[in-house]
Amino acid sequence: MSLGSAETIEIGNGLTRGVDRWSSINTVLLHAIEIGPISPIGPTIDFPPSQSQAPHMADLTHLNESNQPHMVDVSAKTPTIRIATASCLVKIGTELISQMDGGELKNKKGPVLHTAILAGISGTKKTSELIPLCHPLPLDSAKIEITPHDEETLLVTAIAKTTSRTGVEMEALTGASTAALTLYDMCKAANPTIIITDLKLVTKTGGKSDYQAAQ
Repeated sequence: MSLGSAETIEIGNGLTRGVDRWSSINTVLLHAIEIGPISPIGPTIDFPPSQSQAPHMADLTHLNESNQPHMVDVSAKTPTIRIATASCLVKIGTELISQMDGGELKNKKGPVLHTAILAGISGTKKTSELIPLCHPLPLDSAKIEITPHDEETLLVTAIAKTTSRTGVEMEALTGASTAALTLYDMCKAANPTIIITDLKLVTKTGGKSDYQAAQ
């Protein structure tokens, strides 16, 4: 079907308007390139650093220059007395807490707290076997305390001491967590809903710097 003269004129005008519109856009873009970037209006937003700006993994002491794990060389350090305290909470429930007598809780497996204390001390001595990049340390002492925290929770505290070139934070943390896990094992038949929480380093002294957890 052929187009009449009116239709031909309308199509031609539409094409002309389209060309003019693109010409205007090109003019604006060329002008923007000439005057450079336009400053943003309003407050600017600081985005997090890109991956290339992030700290290099080699900054972590247990990674070497090739980002491979290694045990840190502490031979240049001077041995000093180092003490670390760690703690955690074990929510065993009001019924089990009420059964404690003279600071002990007994069941068919035996004395619960005494068994957990021995397990915690053993845990401090075996830390380097469990945590692969920890140095095997000669412990001067290891102490585990388990006391009621409230009507349903026990507080486990582990204190480790050494005279060495590196700290005993991991020994204290391992001792506290091992004692807590033993409490769970000893009591799970009576209460399988036991919850272990708040494992943390409380204090450390000796070495390059001391630490005290916020209250």
